[in-house]
Amino acid sequence: MAISPPFAAWIRRLSELVHEPVEIAFNGIAWAGMEKPEFERPIITPFVIPTVLSSFWCLFRYPDSWSQSVATAIQLGGDVDTLGAIVGALAGVRLGVEAIPEHLRQSVQRARPLEDLALKYHELITRDRSH
Repeated sequence: MAISPPFAAWIRRLSELVHEPVEIAFNGIAWAGMEKPEFERPIITPFVIPTVLSSFWCLFRYPDSWSQSVATAIQLGGDVDTLGAIVGALAGVRLGVEAIPEHLRQSVQRARPLEDLALKYHELITRDRSH
């Protein structure tokens, strides 16, 4: 499946925006893919393009800190529960479960079935890569 050229351009631009002040980077990202701004100030809406771009931006900005990448996502405003969940999951995959603060890991409801599912998924992915 091909990525649309405008979206691909935004993905490439993220490496530059990572070094910009939050206000400058986020002002562009929040409106990406929209014909006109939805709100007066930039926030993350449920629109997928800004959500995905913001997720990547938070991860690229703080690649070694689960807490900082998630906190940055939440501070952006708008649909932060979705954005925070995406950033938290991706940062956890990158950094490992140990990077997630213990008090947060301990408060997850039905954690054991989720862990079992994650391990099965990991095994499936690992097995498929070796073939």
